Amino acid sequence: MKNINWKIQCVEQRLRMQEPNIHLIEEMAKKLDVTYDDLAQDSKKILSSIWGQDSKNAQI
Repeated sequence: MKNINWKIQCVEQRLRMQEPNIHLIEEMAKKLDVTYDDLAQDSKKILSSIWGQDSKNAQI
């Protein structure tokens, strides 16, 4: 029984490590000048917006 509980705790810990850190996501949203809801989009859209804003900043 102890072994099963230990394995369950290991799985729970791994799952917590995979959850996105809300604070980091909010900080990233501020730096990108987008809303938090915008970051809930598809990752390809997020990356394209990052590259798009980087190219805009480089032109300024």
